[in-house]
Amino acid sequence: MKKRETKGLLMIIATLLMMALFIGSGSVAYAKKGGFKHLTWQDLDNGKVVKIGAYSFKQANGATYYKKTNAAGAFKKAPFSITSSCTDGKVVYYIDKMELKKYTLSSGKIASVKKIPRSPKEDPQDPDNAAVDHVKGNNIYISRTSWGEWGYRTFIYNMKTQKLTKSFTGAISIAKGDYVVLDMKFRTDVSTAPYILCKISGSTLKKVKQLSQAALSVNIVGNKLYYIDYSNKNMSAGTFYRCNVDGSKKEKLGSFKCSNKYGMISVSEVTSKDCVLYMDGASYRYNYKTKKKTKLAN
Repeated sequence: MKKRETKGLLMIIATLLMMALFIGSGSVAYAKKGGFKHLTWQDLDNGKVVKIGAYSFKQANGATYYKKTNAAGAFKKAPFSITSSCTDGKVVYYIDKMELKKYTLSSGKIASVKKIPRSPKEDPQDPDNAAVDHVKGNNIYISRTSWGEWGYRTFIYNMKTQKLTKSFTGAISIAKGDYVVLDMKFRTDVSTAPYILCKISGSTLKKVKQLSQAALSVNIVGNKLYYIDYSNKNMSAGTFYRCNVDGSKKEKLGSFKCSNKYGMISVSEVTSKDCVLYMDGASYRYNYKTKKKTKLAN
């Protein structure tokens, strides 16, 4: 989420939360072949280099670097974060100080494209910020975080008409193809929120279903969504589910409950066969088929 800023402790907490929302999102080619793509943290995790068009991109020390794939020489530091932008391998659309900008990779030229509307309740001490969260066809989806308004709002910019066409409540947590998962609750702490699965239809989003009432994050592996629906605010009990990206074929993978009501359950390193389950202060490798938990060394 790696993407929404504020100051002091709140900035640290929010950043951790946004990172949790994105970890597990493994799809690169969201747009059709040759179109624009939005990369996630996982796409570039562990020093991975991703090729889009004639250019290669990588992340290092919190910064984005790029170079022409077949050209000699070192990677060049970019003025944008590739995980908060979209590119077709020729130009990059990104947000800088609440303004959508276009960066031409071959020349390094930066052009101002469109200012993103600020909230009427924007807090001068914690200004609004925004990031590119998805791209589909000609539409770029830009999520705005407003601490003054205490909420998220997503705007759609059409590259063909060069206009902001629509906006809606919520921030895109993850997306693949025509489907997006919206985070509907603004948070300053590691807490749950309702998630809604929607399908892109032209320039609008159509609700498919309520994915969860109280989840911390949603992961995507292949064509499956994975998430825990918590049964209490402490996140000490919940059920782990997966379903197709269109919301069909929902499957229960396991139910968990901490021995301490103030404990917390979470999952990470999610794969199609298992995940790392954290509960009661320990980490386990959890197998979906056998339901077996194998404790991991600290």
